Amino acid sequence: MDVIWSSEAKADFYEGVLWLDARNPEAADRFEHDVQKSVAILSLHPGLGRPTTTEGVRIFSLPKWHRRIAYQHLGNFLLITNIRDTRQEAKD
Repeated sequence: MDVIWSSEAKADFYEGVLWLDARNPEAADRFEHDVQKSVAILSLHPGLGRPTTTEGVRIFSLPKWHRRIAYQHLGNFLLITNIRDTRQEAKD
């Protein structure tokens, strides 16, 4: 299945890579690899993520990196909508 990244998701991803790269280049490489591998797995198994309250949006967690990948399965493609740092999410 083809994967499309929203501009927000691309920015989230590269922001994470750049932040890590400035502190630990090896960790930045691992982060980049882990996110790309997770997206590849989701493209094969889009039902892996948990559903959200927003119709059609699912979340796949990467706890090691404190990130959540939000995506939608739309026909023959997967839309990555954003990659959030869970440490920056509002607490209820």
